Amino acid sequence: MNFPESTLGTPRSRATSLRRRLALGAAAAACLCTANISMAQTTYFTEGTKTIAKLGVQGTQAYLSFVEPLTANCRWGYLYIAPDRKVMYSQFLAAKISNKRVSRVDYSQPGGTGTQCFADIVELSE
Repeated sequence: MNFPESTLGTPRSRATSLRRRLALGAAAAACLCTANISMAQTTYFTEGTKTIAKLGVQGTQAYLSFVEPLTANCRWGYLYIAPDRKVMYSQFLAAKISNKRVSRVDYSQPGGTGTQCFADIVELSE
């Protein structure tokens, strides 16, 4: 049987060639997995009527939860309100104080399932 010659002039075995291909395949798979994780896309959700269960602030980060579960798998079941959205926080606070239900809430999940969700739109009904 004739083996292709390596650059050193010694024949390569099939085992060496197979190991090299497996190593290259494993490296390529690792690169693809890393690229997939770093390119997570933001997912957007719209929810209907909700009742606020909890409303709080930790540091500059406001958060809330609802009696009814969210469609998305948000971290700890909370919806976070960005620090620059104080008007949105006041809307949620008004709904909680007056025992009104939120008629619509839109939110996003930029990190993929199981990560933090952030409120984008809130509407209250009478």
